Amino acid sequence: MIARSSVAALLMAVAMLSSLLIGIAPVAVAAAGLPASDATVVQDRTDAAVLPTRSQASPAPSLAGGAWSALMPWPLVAVHAALLRTGRVLVWDAWETGTVTARVWDPSTQAFSSVFVNSQIFCSGLAMLPDGRIIVVGGMAGPEAGIVDTNAFDPNTNQWSTLDSMSVPRWYPAVQTLGDGRVLGLGGQSVQFTWADTPEIYSPTADQWSTLGVDTGDMHDAQYPMSFLLPDGNVYVMAIQLGIARNLNVVDQTWTDAGALPERQGASAMYRPGKILYSGGGGSCIDCASCPGSCDSVATAFVTDRTQPNPAWRSTAAMSFPRENHTLVVLADGTVLAVGGSDNLATNSRTGPLAAELWDPGTEAWTTMAAMNVMRGNHSTAILLPDARVLVAGGGQEGTSIDQLNAEIFSPPYLFNGPRPTIAAAPTTTTYGASMTISTPDAANISSVSF
Repeated sequence: MIARSSVAALLMAVAMLSSLLIGIAPVAVAAAGLPASDATVVQDRTDAAVLPTRSQASPAPSLAGGAWSALMPWPLVAVHAALLRTGRVLVWDAWETGTVTARVWDPSTQAFSSVFVNSQIFCSGLAMLPDGRIIVVGGMAGPEAGIVDTNAFDPNTNQWSTLDSMSVPRWYPAVQTLGDGRVLGLGGQSVQFTWADTPEIYSPTADQWSTLGVDTGDMHDAQYPMSFLLPDGNVYVMAIQLGIARNLNVVDQTWTDAGALPERQGASAMYRPGKILYSGGGGSCIDCASCPGSCDSVATAFVTDRTQPNPAWRSTAAMSFPRENHTLVVLADGTVLAVGGSDNLATNSRTGPLAAELWDPGTEAWTTMAAMNVMRGNHSTAILLPDARVLVAGGGQEGTSIDQLNAEIFSPPYLFNGPRPTIAAAPTTTTYGASMTISTPDAANISSVSF
């Protein structure tokens, strides 16, 4: 039976089923989430920076710690990234005022193709539509000023199309595909220090935005709101700079207090339906200016189960390395990879851990992985590829930070467990609540399959 999830995630999982089955035990299928870029300007702490290299405080690559590829030169800093249903990756850069450098990268050939888009889509939000198109909401008209534009990229034609415009401009909005295939646009600034306080819902069938009778004026956060679709259909929204959370009920159109976050400026991932991991950040601080005496990031980690009657955050084992502006990626076996990040709260930081870390939901323990080639903090991205490796790219494009015009790929330890199972047959489509059959001669050796 297929659990309730977003339509986009389900269709992505079904489309890539044959290439995502991994290992012998456990075997899993997963669709990757996308990180948010942070463009908040804070003081420069790079005057005494020692740039990290792979030899510093990081383990050598091994089967137990996974392995990193060599650096791949890229023609842009991948500030935004989206995995397409074709297995290719859509990426774009930052700060352009003319033609946006959106490109499609093919992992099989490592070749790029340019895909022109009419809008300035830096600082936009993005999600996947049920038909596999990538919807890109809002963007940048100037410093912390948004646009009303909505664009969609079709991976089958490699073409952009213009969709219905929103009622208000949005810069740094949350964009969340709902269980019925519609898309939520929430928050973000319209102009500097003026927020878009009325959420909107986009209907792909009607190509039309409509407003909700909800006021989000108590969540004026300079960062992206972090949103998660819960199993009951509600949307859990976190303001990581303010350190607060809210529940949005789209059907009843209510916006209710969901308590405080355990730390500020952390990274998050839903590792099981309704269960969220939150790690790193700045403790009670949001940037170097707010905590001039201590500008260090933290290594703490917390979990919450939003399916419980009275959900709360619970402390769990800390990471080995303090991180802020890092990315958490749910891997194909259900573990969570922490990659990149800065050891301080400056968005233009040049120092941070190179070693990745792997979190096991069963033990709630972290294991240090192999070290990547370069430091990646603000404006970096990481996504799970269809072959169960992790693409990590970008970083920089903020003051004196290092612009990482490159990418690298991490092979998690599960890829060294032996031959992968063979899929003899699998359906290409399915629906909610339906059963589906996957045929394989290796069924006796497979302990689990997940989307």
